[in-house]
Amino acid sequence: MRDYTRKAKIKDSNEWVIGYHVYVDYLDKHYILVSKKTHDGFSGMLAMKQYEVDGDTICNPTGLTDKSGNKIWENDVVCTPYVDPIFGDMVNDKILDDYTWKVVFVDGGFCVENEDKIINLRSFTNGNHIKAIGNIFDNEDLLKGE
Repeated sequence: MRDYTRKAKIKDSNEWVIGYHVYVDYLDKHYILVSKKTHDGFSGMLAMKQYEVDGDTICNPTGLTDKSGNKIWENDVVCTPYVDPIFGDMVNDKILDDYTWKVVFVDGGFCVENEDKIINLRSFTNGNHIKAIGNIFDNEDLLKGE
């Protein structure tokens, strides 16, 4: 099943929120709607809370998790094993903390980008060989070599 949630930073805050993205054109504002189930004594009702978010920080889910089970999002910084620069294959299974990539969406699919290389994110065996260590908005310095 497709995941329609998005992640973004609340405007004028350092907090992240995950929910459904809505763009209001005439206001030129982005919102994330978060649904919460409430119990009002009658039946379980759905309440929506809206947060105005910074449109530049909206991240799409990749559909993958890292080796610890954390969701991997667009604009995350991840560590992987060393990848052969010519063939794009993993040389071994050991995740290197100083071998970092940015998760990007390119030509209809999620990839990892490092310096001048772009490799399909699914090359890393559905996340078993990836460790998410942050994102470019909170931890820009995590990208080594930039």
